[in-house]
Amino acid sequence: TKSILERCAQTGIWLIGPNSPGMSRSSVLNYPSHLKVAQIPIQCILPGETAVVGVGGTMLFETLKDLKGAGIGTSWAISLGGDSTRGLSGRDAALIAENDPKTKYFVYIGEPGGYSAQELAGAMKAGLITKPVIVKIIGSRLPDRCYIGHAGTITTGHDFEKTEIK
Repeated sequence: TKSILERCAQTGIWLIGPNSPGMSRSSVLNYPSHLKVAQIPIQCILPGETAVVGVGGTMLFETLKDLKGAGIGTSWAISLGGDSTRGLSGRDAALIAENDPKTKYFVYIGEPGGYSAQELAGAMKAGLITKPVIVKIIGSRLPDRCYIGHAGTITTGHDFEKTEIK
């Protein structure tokens, strides 16, 4: 996987996953035009101006469904995948949304443990992300040195892994 990640980075290819239901790109201007790679349910998608990124597929689907039910459409829906080795990071996905003129808002869905939320916060602090961001962390705190395979999460006992810190 590492050599594939390196090759993608060298050639500018986005690697989504592994263990990800993929991504979806919808356009309000060209509706019903829609790009879907993998298995994000089209029933969850309403074209709009909000990019939604999640570490787990089910959390992403539920958030998309809730947004659609509230009449809020999405421009991007990206699942980062469930392995500790990932292609796109939350920071990468936020930069995609930041550089998309049709995207006005960014939603990140994460879990306790791991570093993705911290990388996103670092990009925001550095001024790389200027659009409004909503971060939703599901859960509170896992036991130290706990590995959750589906979310690629390892907890080490550091305070920054706690939901209230994120």
